Amino acid sequence: MRKVLKRVMATVLCILTLSQGIYANELVAVKEKETDSSILKVDEIAEIVKKELKIGKEFEVEDSSLSTDDYYLKKVWNLIFESDDKNIQVRANAETGKIIEFEHWGRNDGEVLKYTKDQVRKTAEKYIDDNYADIKKELVEIEEDKFNRYISYYGRDNYVFIYARKLNNEIFKDNYISISVSGITGEITGFKFIWDDSKYTKKNGEISEKEARAIFEKEDALKLKYIKVNKEDDKNTILTLKPVYYYEMMNSGLLDSASKKFYNVEDIYSYNGDEIVYNGALKSEKQADGLDMGREMIPEEGAISREQAQKTILEKISKITDTKNLDIKRSNYQGWYNGINGKFWNMTLQNDEDNLYVNVTLDADSGKILRINYNKHSYRNNDSINRLKLELASGELTKEDFEMKAKLMLAAGEITKEQYDNRSKDIEENAKIDTDALNKKAQSIMSDMFPNIDKKEYSIDIEPSQDEKVKAYVKGTRVINDIEYSRNGFSMEFDVETKEVVRFSFDWFYNIEVEEPKTIIAEDKASKIFYDQVGFDKELIQIKDKDKEEKENVLLPLKDLALVYKLKPYRFSYIDVENGKLLDYCGEEYKDNDEAEYFTDIKGNKYEQSIKLMNKMGFIRETNEKFSPNATLTKKDAIKWIVLTLSRQYEYIPSAKRNHFGNDEISFKDIDEDDEYYRYVVDAVRMNIIEDGKYFNKNHKVTLMEMTKWIINGMGQKDLAEYTDIFAKEEGVANDDQGYIGLAKYYKLIENTANIEKTKSKAETIDIIYDFIANLEESNK
Repeated sequence: MRKVLKRVMATVLCILTLSQGIYANELVAVKEKETDSSILKVDEIAEIVKKELKIGKEFEVEDSSLSTDDYYLKKVWNLIFESDDKNIQVRANAETGKIIEFEHWGRNDGEVLKYTKDQVRKTAEKYIDDNYADIKKELVEIEEDKFNRYISYYGRDNYVFIYARKLNNEIFKDNYISISVSGITGEITGFKFIWDDSKYTKKNGEISEKEARAIFEKEDALKLKYIKVNKEDDKNTILTLKPVYYYEMMNSGLLDSASKKFYNVEDIYSYNGDEIVYNGALKSEKQADGLDMGREMIPEEGAISREQAQKTILEKISKITDTKNLDIKRSNYQGWYNGINGKFWNMTLQNDEDNLYVNVTLDADSGKILRINYNKHSYRNNDSINRLKLELASGELTKEDFEMKAKLMLAAGEITKEQYDNRSKDIEENAKIDTDALNKKAQSIMSDMFPNIDKKEYSIDIEPSQDEKVKAYVKGTRVINDIEYSRNGFSMEFDVETKEVVRFSFDWFYNIEVEEPKTIIAEDKASKIFYDQVGFDKELIQIKDKDKEEKENVLLPLKDLALVYKLKPYRFSYIDVENGKLLDYCGEEYKDNDEAEYFTDIKGNKYEQSIKLMNKMGFIRETNEKFSPNATLTKKDAIKWIVLTLSRQYEYIPSAKRNHFGNDEISFKDIDEDDEYYRYVVDAVRMNIIEDGKYFNKNHKVTLMEMTKWIINGMGQKDLAEYTDIFAKEEGVANDDQGYIGLAKYYKLIENTANIEKTKSKAETIDIIYDFIANLEESNK
């Protein structure tokens, strides 16, 4: 088993490397030759890494692999060091030995944090002093939430310190050091180092943020569109649309501060491949298949039959294909589609001979088509010669190479004699797109298939396609009251030679209700609201060295960095067209529910450290940056903190939540689902911390005795606490509470019963809970 685990970790490390743009070329060990190596050997790399990380002799290299990427000119050694109970995974530059990244994995050292961020910061700073003193003057610490770059997620048990590069007083976020330090052990658990040979020279005429904003505003990037919103409707048979303003980014969204022009996406150099890019086509297919997972239903009165549905579908499809024999592969009759209740048929039809696939959703009440996904895979033997022509036109092939490859294709039977004779036909002329003709053809098809949809109900855009077989992509977007609804519309692609439709998609919902605001704020006012709310960042970026890419086929950044303005990250999605309020993705008023990472009013408080540690562990979860440490504890906060603490599945803390599943509803009349504390009260009832009742009284001042009983109940010890005869009697304590006091002392929740019936401050309560879980962990080691 140990060997299997080692192999799994090695595989994971290789996958990580691949996802970062390094396509692994595994090197098989061969007998060494008496020649100089362009890279460091594995034993040399291991020694360098051991020295920097101060790894002891107990660690051995358990696995290693070399990955190279000739396009980005990257060579990386991946090493796994192991001891009896720890594992260190390292990525290092194979030419210099410089560590790029490492992660520590080891035995579980506990769950309760011992150190605050301020206490472990010196560990991160010492690592930089010891290993990166030569570049320290270029580093500046920035907060994680302002970094907006992907770094490994180390969870609530670790603190992340990010030091971005600063050149000529400007921040360059793509060069940085990140260090993760455990709040449990105080040791470094993760590290990443990204650095390039870059420089930045201030240019004349660089604009201010105010001038940058004016340029952004001129782009008219705030657009109107409809979004689907949820509406209280018992039948839920109508699709409700709401008009909103949304921001449509201009190309890269990066404005050069000197030239005052926006960069194109293809101009920007990026080598961070931490994000895994999934295949879009695969995603679409999975979404289509997902429709077939609806609840199966026997057709009911008023619904058209499966055969009638098939006939309707074939009639529609006949407008774009001559294929007659389309067999049903799958069909579902379901009572739900696109968030709406009703009667719906979903069918998948195929013709394997013509490589034709069709998936359709149809309203079984009205017989109207709601959705079509049509795909015909056409294979032609002239693809290769067309591709060859494109390579010649783009300069990738010389005329001599073109002629030689064409002769080889003819000899191999890949192209016909006619195709060979026409090989010099002007590919650029053939590549021209007749947008007027495509526009008319698309309108004609829509008119034939859906005569009830007027051409005024959609707008058409035509874009070049990456696929030389179709050349152009026709997209139609639904328009209601001169506002686009982008989730309804169609798209078409035509074969350049046969002129037939090879791809067609259609989405349209007929039973809709459109919210009509009394007034719509002007676009310039919406723009002001948006830019006032979001604001701008100014930072340095890398630009591709296109000359080197073209001549040497390698992708590297220019050494000179560019200073750009960009929008700050924002989490709302839309702006209400009537009142200018910020909206979330569902069209509801946006609420910033981010947890406060720091509290501004606890510095110098006696219990400051306990508050910081409990907040870091996720046991406080406040959105307000003021904690009010001296305020008297109320029932709502006591219940919330106890639920959060006991819900964490410590092995040594019995918790009623593990084996108790109750209703998600409560009877309290004075707290509802909109209350931020509601979910904690529900959990408290489910965990038997409190009993359901008529009133919760969330602002009730809580005594230490009450809080003690709730914690014991939440630990699943309520029944035991009620056996009062087995516990020593405590003077001044009610008989019913004797068991709770006995258990509270056993678990070191309290030391004595002094002030047991008095209230506590919020800060002191947090300290009591922290000491309680820390003592439990220590006694169970």
